[in-house]
Amino acid sequence: MLKEIVEFSKQLEDAGIYALVNEVERKLDKPVMVIPVNEDMATIKPDDAYFVFKDIIEKDAVENGITIIKQYVTLDGKKGNDISWEIKNTGEHLLTLKKLSDANIEWQEILKSLSLYTKKPSDDPKGNKSIGSNKGTNSYNLLIFEGKFDSGTLSTGRFKGDIFNCKEGFAQKLTNTYRKSNILKGLPEDLDDELKDNYIKLFDSIGSDINVTKIWNKIENLKNILSVFDEKKNEWKFPGNSMFVVFKFQESFYVNYKKWYERYLSKKIFAEDKPERYSKGKCSICNREHVSIYIPNAFHNLDSGKPFLRHCNRYIDYNIEVCETCSLDIYKFQEYFLNKLSITLFPLFIDTKERAAIVNLFKNEGRLEKKGFKEIIQEVYRTSSNEELDFYLIIYNRGENILAFDYITGFKFKMYGENLFTIEGLINRYFFTYQLEKSYFVKDVDTGSPHMNIIIHKYRQPLFDYFYRAKYAGLSQKILADIYFDSLKARLKEFFDKKKDNTKTYYSLKEMSDVYLDLDNIFSKRETKMETVERIKREGKITDKESFAYYAGQIAYYLLNQSKSSEKTHTMIEPFINMQNFALLAERIESLFKAYKHAIPLNVKKFNETFSEMWGFLYDNKEEKFTRDLKTLFYAGYFNSNENIFYAKSKEDKK
Repeated sequence: MLKEIVEFSKQLEDAGIYALVNEVERKLDKPVMVIPVNEDMATIKPDDAYFVFKDIIEKDAVENGITIIKQYVTLDGKKGNDISWEIKNTGEHLLTLKKLSDANIEWQEILKSLSLYTKKPSDDPKGNKSIGSNKGTNSYNLLIFEGKFDSGTLSTGRFKGDIFNCKEGFAQKLTNTYRKSNILKGLPEDLDDELKDNYIKLFDSIGSDINVTKIWNKIENLKNILSVFDEKKNEWKFPGNSMFVVFKFQESFYVNYKKWYERYLSKKIFAEDKPERYSKGKCSICNREHVSIYIPNAFHNLDSGKPFLRHCNRYIDYNIEVCETCSLDIYKFQEYFLNKLSITLFPLFIDTKERAAIVNLFKNEGRLEKKGFKEIIQEVYRTSSNEELDFYLIIYNRGENILAFDYITGFKFKMYGENLFTIEGLINRYFFTYQLEKSYFVKDVDTGSPHMNIIIHKYRQPLFDYFYRAKYAGLSQKILADIYFDSLKARLKEFFDKKKDNTKTYYSLKEMSDVYLDLDNIFSKRETKMETVERIKREGKITDKESFAYYAGQIAYYLLNQSKSSEKTHTMIEPFINMQNFALLAERIESLFKAYKHAIPLNVKKFNETFSEMWGFLYDNKEEKFTRDLKTLFYAGYFNSNENIFYAKSKEDKK
């Protein structure tokens, strides 16, 4: 199943679904300090450093009765609203401030994506994003780091506080972040030696005294012109309360901002951060050999929060070891798809065409549209040639630590001719007062009614299995009656406990009774195959898809029997086995008719009538699926040669 997750994750990324999911985080809500890198790729240019904001605007203001022009910087705020900060004392502090639109489109996209390119996994227990666990410099990326503006102190030679508090602390943080061991951790492994040496020189130079002084002076000046004193809280505030620092490479290296982040992230998302345990081997998904493999962070079976998936006695030779690349794809599926879209139930189809249909469903005209399990099933059923669906069911609830997988086979979207989820909706509404569906995964059911709580505990598992796991023994005419009477008794108890006439409750009970009768009628419609055949023979004509299938079998036998071959066998019927819909079935029968029409007399009245009925029925039903049940009726008609209506009628005609 992990293989299907990796393949589907790649489909989602290639289709731009992950980009659309993360679009809400693509913004400039913090100032950005940009420090250019020299063309030799070995040193930085702190003198050319500048600060970027979403915009820089001018507004008229009145002070002491005089209208003056003030400058403001703006950043993205919450709910689409911009926040603005006044630029003070601009003449005293020479800084280069730029607005986002000053940059080319490619650099704008990188600046808006800095929070994404430094984002730690949501389940990272360490609580910080720094390479080498260097608290205060939040980053999974050597090219970018984020720091806060806050109060801090120097104590016993060590800095306590946030990175932009004072020069000494800032220098210490840069030194810790860009020491050689951390640089080697953050660099991609596939760099050639010359380029790797250049990068080591580059990052090592960042913490030099002269560079730290130049960078810090610019930061200090920025604080002076933008900080605002909050008298209520007795503290200084700064736009966004934090800032990104990014080292700007030449345009040809822009791809590294995302690439380096993902390479380092992929190292972090194995189940345990213990490189000495990573063995070299063959990835079970992509089949790459001689690569580091280990258990992926997502969906593994050693998570203490998922005890029902845990093998307590197994600790070596894991059968789900994958490489870093595949582990990253699995992580993206969990983080960017299941988590971000709050998906609880998801059908992961094995067929690539069915997975492609899901991708198209989520991406509509370039917009992301969240879809639920029922909508996905309906769309796949609509586009699939199969009446029954097979898929992996992912049951996922991030908040409740629920995670389970089922392989579902033979899932039917329609039961007894009715939409499966329409039946569920009626049962949920009238028998469980809308409480069933929201209680499938709740540990302690609390509907406000102790009687209803008991009923939900009693029936939610078999009903969930029926509607989502294709376990169709979970609901029958008898079980439906049990649910109805249990619900009725519970509602009546509440009705009489109120000790007053409640017209609304009375009519809701009447509605429940009417719905029960309708559902009972649906479940009682089911005939045995023999009952269906006997009914079709009694009616003697094509009236529905069942009779169409039966008489198609009779026609097929009659036509094949016209063959002049010296050796007739039932292998002649084999091409009908794989027909997927009525249109294909009709094409096959038509080809038989063309082959043997010369042997059929014009006056075989019953054949003419039935053949006409068949084509008339097909006019409106050619897309109807030729299901397993209908194929059974087809063969019932085919093999019932003793009662083949065309021969019986032919004998009467001869008389």
